[in-house]
Amino acid sequence: MTEDKNVETPVSDAPAPVDESARMAEVFDKGTEAAAHEDGLPAVVEAEEEEVPAVADEPAAEEEPAPGVVPDPEAEPEVPAVLTDEEQDAADAKELGFKNQRASNEFKAMRKELRDLRPLREAVEKYEKPAEHWNTLEGFLKEKEITPDQFRSAVLMVASINSQDLPALRQTRDSLMAEVANLNARLGESGHGYDPLAAQGNHDLAQAVENGEITPERAAELARARHEANHYRGIQERQVQQTQQTQAQQQAEAVARSELDTIGEEYRAMDARFDEKIAVLTPILRSVLPDLPPAKWAAKFKEAYRNVALPAAAAPVAPARTPLRNQPLRASALPPAGAASVVSSPDDIMAEALKAAAAMDGVPYRA
Repeated sequence: MTEDKNVETPVSDAPAPVDESARMAEVFDKGTEAAAHEDGLPAVVEAEEEEVPAVADEPAAEEEPAPGVVPDPEAEPEVPAVLTDEEQDAADAKELGFKNQRASNEFKAMRKELRDLRPLREAVEKYEKPAEHWNTLEGFLKEKEITPDQFRSAVLMVASINSQDLPALRQTRDSLMAEVANLNARLGESGHGYDPLAAQGNHDLAQAVENGEITPERAAELARARHEANHYRGIQERQVQQTQQTQAQQQAEAVARSELDTIGEEYRAMDARFDEKIAVLTPILRSVLPDLPPAKWAAKFKEAYRNVALPAAAAPVAPARTPLRNQPLRASALPPAGAASVVSSPDDIMAEALKAAAAMDGVPYRA
């Protein structure tokens, strides 16, 4: 079955729907145009706002030369001026906005002081690490009771071992062998130049070996056992002795401090400036007394107290006398009977002055 292409689509006679809002807007626009035409004015049409595309931030363009000026391609770029330290300080002070000249001057003085200290600070930083390393080494040497001579000998021995000098190597070997013999003696063991049976206290063992009573090996074992027992016994005795010495020192210091306290109380009661003198003597005594036996502390304190010098005390200021004004003359203020009369007139004042001058010159006064 074929489809008829000429078939017409039926058209409906019903009116199309009308958009009332669009129709009202069209009528309003036509009315506005007609009113403007009647008044002789152009119709005003609101322009739609156009969206301005966002422009990305662009780097500032280089300043172009002024018209008529041709840039020199061989000219060197302008280098900003280098300020001196004083000029930089002044610029910084101005930027900080100090309110008065005194604060600005103090700021610049502080900056100058910091610059002056810069070489010292750099020197300290330069030697700080080596000093730290030396302090670590010094602490190790003290802890292990290594004397400066022992440290020097050990360093020179290692330096000789690392060298290629045959005589020095031979001398180092002999020194090491001597140290090995010394170590064997401290251990009580035979070998490398040390015979424990020849040591003091082991002659009986040597005699037993000679008589065939014990073997040399057994005698060496007995000698080592004796040595170790004597060694640990000596350590214990030294520890006990050191403890006793420490306790005796502490007891003597306690007695000396008690004696100083008693002397201080006596001096305080007798001397009004005791506290001032003690303030002067304290740092001196702290550096002197530890080097003296505690039994001499009191005598040293008395000697130092006698010799301490303080500035003279200021004399007390007498209270100012209030002048008497408009006070009635009392009987106690009148001259006693037989005394010179009160001068009241200019003639009397002149006569008294001439009389006093004549008396000073040793001549009689004539009125």
